[in-house]
Amino acid sequence: MAIPPVIEFVVKQGDGYCSGCGVCVGICPTQAIRMGWNELGMLEPVLGDSDCILCNRCLTVCPFADGLAPNQINPNEDEIAKDLFDGVLGDYHPALGFYQECWVGHAPATRMLGSSGGLGTWLSISLLKQGIVDKVISVAPVRGNTSPFFQYTISSTPEEVLSCAKSRYYPVHVADVLQSVREEKARYAIVALPCVLKAIRLAQRLDTTLRKSIIFCIGVFCGGGKTSYFVEYLAAKMGIGRDDCFLPDFRVKNENRLASCYSFSCSRKSDPAIIMKLDMCSIGDMWGTGFFKPNACDYCDDITAELSDISLGDAWLPEYVDDWQGNNLLIVRSDVARQLVSAGILQGELELVPISPPQIVESQAGNYRHRCEGLAYRLHFAVRAHCNVPRKRTRPLRFVFNPLKSRLYRQRMQVRELSHTAWLKQRETTGTEMFDAEMQGPLRFLNLWSRIVFFPRLILSALSKRWACFWRGK
Repeated sequence: MAIPPVIEFVVKQGDGYCSGCGVCVGICPTQAIRMGWNELGMLEPVLGDSDCILCNRCLTVCPFADGLAPNQINPNEDEIAKDLFDGVLGDYHPALGFYQECWVGHAPATRMLGSSGGLGTWLSISLLKQGIVDKVISVAPVRGNTSPFFQYTISSTPEEVLSCAKSRYYPVHVADVLQSVREEKARYAIVALPCVLKAIRLAQRLDTTLRKSIIFCIGVFCGGGKTSYFVEYLAAKMGIGRDDCFLPDFRVKNENRLASCYSFSCSRKSDPAIIMKLDMCSIGDMWGTGFFKPNACDYCDDITAELSDISLGDAWLPEYVDDWQGNNLLIVRSDVARQLVSAGILQGELELVPISPPQIVESQAGNYRHRCEGLAYRLHFAVRAHCNVPRKRTRPLRFVFNPLKSRLYRQRMQVRELSHTAWLKQRETTGTEMFDAEMQGPLRFLNLWSRIVFFPRLILSALSKRWACFWRGK
């Protein structure tokens, strides 16, 4: 039996470059692959019930296959965007891709339902109400809230869309919903991360049905995915066992705190009426450290979902982070998206102000450093070790401007990898003590290198402020 190429060249390559999006399974003509869970809590294609005919469609739609499989050349985000937005390209920014307008703000009616400004929910409902689409594909809790806790679902009404509000830091795939899209004649919008949207855009180049059916894409800024072990870890921090977790919510807003100081909450299956909360600021940085992040995420350079009609992110800027209710960044790329936003502003449904691309980049500064500048070093590190890596727009660099950062990026890779294996040891027992103890040393070194690398920047920033105060005084 032939091994499906996406398994041979993407899943089994090195530490694995699969993000678990499921588009390859959704477009496979013979059901030679299906989605399954691996031992690290990640979704990936596994052998299905039928023989693989080696049609290579799975590689053609994979967002990471370019450069991994022999003679496999997939277009990058810039090349796909030129085809998508031909004639309405607007401006181009190397960090944002093509765009027409950039905004920051919120939708008052749905703000408190969302993770930040509620714009994702408002957009989905508006697309339905205005008849632009018939259905919306987005992530919702699984009925009964048993593991897996979330999955992609199809909503036909605003009420169904409301159940899909908020960010879910949990593995999900689109394989099943893509099958429904191909079978049913309807117009769909989809809410997805950058890697999923790239795979869908590649699939639309192959499949006329998908091209005609999925007519609007809402992208979500991404700082890296999480495995299913992330929710186990957070629940364990509150003394809840992995089989007893119920109704997990990753983004609970805390009144009169910074928007970035949100909480995780869940209940016990044995006592669902009592909701327990964990202050995320109390457990340290879960994103910059790369805890429970798939390897593929370290080889992605699309942060703002450049292939979407419109993309959304958190407004992590000083003037907005003080507002605990949350605000969204908004990047408009297509004419339909621009008209939708303009109508929302005129009708008073949106409270938005223009924002510049550099401000958006500033709001995601750490993410850009790790996912772009850090990627340049990770590509060099892998090539030096004679490992195949995906072909990216970012080019390999041995020294990323500051040679000390190379050591910092290597330490982050080690912390990310260790978080997976350390939790495998911990998850068979209660609590997080074993995991925390094993991670303590590597995290200490990571923090040390971070201070070494960023100390000069802090000094320059302080001097700059003193200089500005001096001139204002004069």
